[in-house]
Amino acid sequence: RSNTIPSPLADAYANQGKIWCSTSDAADYVVEPLPTDSVSKKMPPALVLRGEHDFVSDKCLEGWNSAFNHDDVTAKTLD
Repeated sequence: RSNTIPSPLADAYANQGKIWCSTSDAADYVVEPLPTDSVSKKMPPALVLRGEHDFVSDKCLEGWNSAFNHDDVTAKTLD
């Protein structure tokens, strides 16, 4: 963990768009399932990562398994 915000991250916050306004917005994000007309299309495997001290919640991670039309979804918390 860093005691200071790295320059690239500070730049990203300074130039953020209007969709994500704070880390709490991202932490509450829950993925939505595919539209029913897309269910038959083959989706690629997915790797969902978060940091050990990340603001992304368990609730956010839970939805990813049901968002894809296959079971090849891996969620990892990095130490």
